[in-house]
Amino acid sequence: MKNLFKKTLVVILAITALHTTITAQTATPQLKQVSNVNSQPVFELQLNNDESDVIYVVVKDLAGAILHREKVTEKKAVRNYTLDSDAFSVASILIFDIQSIKNKTTTLFEVKNNNKVVNDIEIVTPEK
Repeated sequence: MKNLFKKTLVVILAITALHTTITAQTATPQLKQVSNVNSQPVFELQLNNDESDVIYVVVKDLAGAILHREKVTEKKAVRNYTLDSDAFSVASILIFDIQSIKNKTTTLFEVKNNNKVVNDIEIVTPEK
């Protein structure tokens, strides 16, 4: 009987740990670039707020100047952010700061603007 109790306890703990791991993975915010509109990048932020948490989204430049701030309380939130390309090119790095009040966690995304200039030089030999 004591052995059965230990096995049952181990199974319950394993299921609880698995559930906590799955919940933590699905609750992680996701940020990706989805398109460009008028040469301005558009980013999509997906938030999974199953715990009815209050989440603050703050977009700021590297110096800490706040460009955008909002409070999100929906369970499944998807936000699109269009960044002014002039401001983005000056800043070169923007930070998306997602703060969960209930869980007391912060997720930071750094968005870097890397401009590359490509010059293709072609040498054509004259035909004889």
